[in-house]
Amino acid sequence: MRAAHVSRLQPYLRQTDSEVSLRRTVTALGLNCAWVKQEVFPTQRRSITWQANGASSNFSQAGVIGADRCVVAHTQDGLHMRQRTLSTSASTNRSSFSHPDIVNSVAFSPDNKFLCTGSEDKEARIFNLQTGELIFSQAHSDSVWHTTFSEDGRMLSTASGDGTSRIYDISKPEVLGLFGHKLAVRCANFSSDGMFFCTASGDKTARVYEVEDGLEVCSMEHGGWVFAATFSPDGRWLCTGSGDKGAHIYEAMTGELIKSFPHPGWVVSVSVCPDASLLATASGRSVRIISIESSETLRDIKLAGLARSVDFSFDGKWLCTASGDGTAQIYEVQTGALLRSLAHEKPIRAAHFNSDATMICTAGEDFNAWVHKL
Repeated sequence: MRAAHVSRLQPYLRQTDSEVSLRRTVTALGLNCAWVKQEVFPTQRRSITWQANGASSNFSQAGVIGADRCVVAHTQDGLHMRQRTLSTSASTNRSSFSHPDIVNSVAFSPDNKFLCTGSEDKEARIFNLQTGELIFSQAHSDSVWHTTFSEDGRMLSTASGDGTSRIYDISKPEVLGLFGHKLAVRCANFSSDGMFFCTASGDKTARVYEVEDGLEVCSMEHGGWVFAATFSPDGRWLCTGSGDKGAHIYEAMTGELIKSFPHPGWVVSVSVCPDASLLATASGRSVRIISIESSETLRDIKLAGLARSVDFSFDGKWLCTASGDGTAQIYEVQTGALLRSLAHEKPIRAAHFNSDATMICTAGEDFNAWVHKL
């Protein structure tokens, strides 16, 4: 399907009158206008068209046009740009899933059929995205800080202020594993193969366990609360964010420290890009994109509020952020360009892409998780 698209599409835009006209129109709309040629996506859902002779520019849908996201086809009725678009209209492309208290965490199932949420109402929930039906609810004795699915979508993990992290079999539902810390567990994640499980806790440790038998593989001591822990895509590394003002990378099976990346404040969220070349961190009012190999900070994005979460898209080209100023933002990793901003009435605690970056979920202190179609 990808090859068929490529055979019909011109991968470069020539500097024509029509392009100049389109650029002016896009600029007038206040949208990002970055024209490049690299990638064609098999699913094209919107288009922007304009006349080949440059006499007029006719937008069928106005959207943010990001680098590496557009291609052009020449047809009898003009030039057609097909793109993986970020719509500028949020109100008509979103749905909400509610709790009676602040929503701390959200995650999509790998098949994009379900959404899991964790809240200060002490519950973890799973909703059917298509129908909105609540299909799963499990309670802790304190706030649920983090929830996520295993890669096969069969298990759900929770992390709670009650000092426990749990693994559930969603189909039963029943508890498959219970993992304890001395203080609140702020984060818990599966390795991509589902064989291992990590936790991050206020007791200043991050730990790795075997999922099947619950045995502890290793424990990594930090100089402060550990707010975030996630495996690299290949499972070799464990990446953490801590109140010791650092992001750290460890050998996941031994706990050996490989690298640390100092920050001026607590690091409360980390995300590793799919090829494990970049690490994104949230600390203070700043989001950083760091080269893991060189330790160089490639992007330092300033936010209006405290950064709460970061998440790379599946292809590593976009990064979403959640901020205490009530906005979630999507940035282009390569250029640092802001592609879209999504607003809540109150501070946002979490923002995450689904598995193919066609949706993003934002959640926070308005007691709602909002799913936005991109």
